[in-house]
Amino acid sequence: MGVKKIAALIVGIGCVWPRPSLVEAHLSPPTPRTQLLWLHYDGTQFRLIRSQLDSDATSSYTPSPSSSGTFRLALESEDGRVLFVSHFDDPRLIHVDRVTEEGDIHGEALLLPETIVPLRVPYVEEATRLRISGGNIPTGVLPLEAPIEALDATGALPPYTTQTIIRTGPSCNRLDIVFLGDGYRATEMEKFDRDVRAFADHLLKTPPYAAYRYAINIHKVNVISRDSGIDRPSLGLYRDTALDMTFDFEGVPNAVYAPVESEYKIYRAAALVPDADLIIVLVNERDLGGSSGPLKNISVVTTHALGPELLVHELGHSLAFLADEDDGPLAPPLREPMKVNVTLERTREGLRRVGKWDYWIEDAQSPSESRTRVGLFEGGLGASYGVFRPAPTCKMRTLGQPFCPVCAEQHVRRFYFYIRPIDAVSPPPIAPLSVHETTADTLVFRVIPLEPSPGRLHIAWFVDGLPLEHHESSLSLPTATLSPGQHTVTVVVTDRTPFVRWDPSGLLSSRVSWTLTR
Repeated sequence: MGVKKIAALIVGIGCVWPRPSLVEAHLSPPTPRTQLLWLHYDGTQFRLIRSQLDSDATSSYTPSPSSSGTFRLALESEDGRVLFVSHFDDPRLIHVDRVTEEGDIHGEALLLPETIVPLRVPYVEEATRLRISGGNIPTGVLPLEAPIEALDATGALPPYTTQTIIRTGPSCNRLDIVFLGDGYRATEMEKFDRDVRAFADHLLKTPPYAAYRYAINIHKVNVISRDSGIDRPSLGLYRDTALDMTFDFEGVPNAVYAPVESEYKIYRAAALVPDADLIIVLVNERDLGGSSGPLKNISVVTTHALGPELLVHELGHSLAFLADEDDGPLAPPLREPMKVNVTLERTREGLRRVGKWDYWIEDAQSPSESRTRVGLFEGGLGASYGVFRPAPTCKMRTLGQPFCPVCAEQHVRRFYFYIRPIDAVSPPPIAPLSVHETTADTLVFRVIPLEPSPGRLHIAWFVDGLPLEHHESSLSLPTATLSPGQHTVTVVVTDRTPFVRWDPSGLLSSRVSWTLTR
């Protein structure tokens, strides 16, 4: 299939698209191609179904090795050299949520009996095997065959039509969301279109999505089912639908998902939009239900009146990798959770030690007197004691509430796994520029930033590493100011959004350099 960044372990640095009177240019030298490894996992072993070359040959996205996760993945050469290492969590994990009449969320984590998952890794010709270890299962060594070039790695693409609902720019520097439908008959395609637009409108009006709506593309695939609605085994109702979605998944009434053999159908339908980053399945049912698979980048939600709000919450799991912040009878975990919005620490110093939200806590007598209202509030991960969350209320705890500052920040950081602050530059920074006597008196450099929120992006120019007192999108450089020899002009664009206070990986900055020779 052709989903370009489905594993969400990718960092981008911009792209090229047509602009009037602007020279199109890639923002970095061509990066090595990547491949999708389609894995099947049943809780005892991994099986490699096949590998597929990235369909987006112009993409400047590269896998970002992760140092945390249940499983360790390594690409190895024939002589045992390790060529790439990353980590990932159990791909069988999905989140399901029960919502009370007051909008409070009580989440539950389910482990599917088996699942398939596409993981993105670099394509290295020397790599002959894949080694997966961890998770209390025997280490698996899987031979790598030559990857296929086809767009679809799971079978023939279905004959559904597609439509782009919102296009803000090129997919290589946008977050692309694709909506699929299940339980919609051919006569209900107009309803599906209205549902998609209503859900997308709600999403793009919700902070922090609202501030980055111009960095998001929305698509839909018109998936047609024979029957309207989906299965509900507890009531003896069974329907013939395209994606085989069902209520009562794994015995949980509000859990809506599909059996493993039908996950292929989801990926095949999404492959009709090859640039999709996130998959949303709208289920044509009035009762509330949903689920999300973080490693799969799949969120499922019904068309209940609270569906749009539940979708934003589910994206908190599948896009932002956030935990539920609900109270409950569960015991606290034995180890510090990996999720950024829950902790076992009880002090600000403890938060600083585990690298969590201490920098959001302002010096005040109590969090209620702080402008951010961020502190340590007991209750989260289904435990009423021993687990702490950042704020008294948050969308990861109660529908209808805004995301707390910590969860909003994590969303923006995740946005920047798909986008970069620079859209295009001129001239192309590919080859050194030669400044001759016949050259114009002035060299003009231009940058077109991806403007997520007007006035939030900061542009800085440097010549030979020295900053200039100039912060506009174009720079006119008199050639007479350049001495003989080699020089470097650099532009750095940074998103100074108030949503983010800590950016340890520098995701919110992009830089491009030109080399000049005189």
